[in-house]
Amino acid sequence: MAHDPTDARVRALEAERLQPTPPRPPRRAPGIDPGGLAELLDEAAGREPTQQQTEAAARLEDYTFARDTGDEVEMAAARVGITPATAKSKYEPLYRKGKQQ
Repeated sequence: MAHDPTDARVRALEAERLQPTPPRPPRRAPGIDPGGLAELLDEAAGREPTQQQTEAAARLEDYTFARDTGDEVEMAAARVGITPATAKSKYEPLYRKGKQQ
């Protein structure tokens, strides 16, 4: 039987495949410098609320007042300009939580 170069190559590749591979070194997760992160958090904590946050807080206050004066959920929602579904899912839990405190 003649020496077949393809057969030798296949055996060499098969032997290489069966060799154990060293474990990969752990990957470093991309991150932020801890000092920079602390600076960003301090800066964010000192900011004034956005107009959207201010309007949402005012709507919640108006909703709470309407509910405290006896309005039903749907009526209070209509008074502050939100849908009854939003009132039930977002405003009502906050209203009930405030009543418990």
